[in-house]
Amino acid sequence: MMPGHSYRLLPSAQQAVALWLVLLVYMSRAAACRSEANSVLLKSIMLADLMRKDAGELRRTYIRRHGDFTKSFCQMPVDNAPDPEITGFEPAEKLQSIYTKLKLFQEHLAAVREQQTQLQDPSNSLLSKLRSAGERLGDLAGNVKTALQCLKPNELITVSSISDSPRNTFQQKMYGCVVLTRHKEFLSRVHHELKNLRNKVGR
Repeated sequence: MMPGHSYRLLPSAQQAVALWLVLLVYMSRAAACRSEANSVLLKSIMLADLMRKDAGELRRTYIRRHGDFTKSFCQMPVDNAPDPEITGFEPAEKLQSIYTKLKLFQEHLAAVREQQTQLQDPSNSLLSKLRSAGERLGDLAGNVKTALQCLKPNELITVSSISDSPRNTFQQKMYGCVVLTRHKEFLSRVHHELKNLRNKVGR
């Protein structure tokens, strides 16, 4: 370059540099988001592990409080109880399924707690355990949503609502035990799936 002359990039070179800068920013953001998702999933795995253990104790407490029916009722089909299955193939699909089911189980546990409020003494430990379980479902759902938004920022997350819950006392007791049985099974699956998803996301 001669003295007094400034160096100018050709249009094609300018475009290449601009494209490279955009790509660099995108890769940096993707790496940061993936790191955040990995960290959130690790916290979610530990929380899910605690929740699945507590879910077993919650179910046992419920059965002890309603000793007038057998455990076989807890396995009976109930139309309005949530399904513990987790669907999807890709990580984002599984996270979406986990998130929507967490929110759905949270609603069902709230319905069970509302029913039990009418059947139990206010100081009964079952009520406080149901409230705590519902709060933790919300906490875990928030973590899963954060990880999902990192992987799929524009993903539309939809959550279905529960249908009418049973009205007579026996149906309420059976509904509650079925919900808590499936809740326990679902959290075991969540714990397993989150461990697998973290291995995939962390690659």
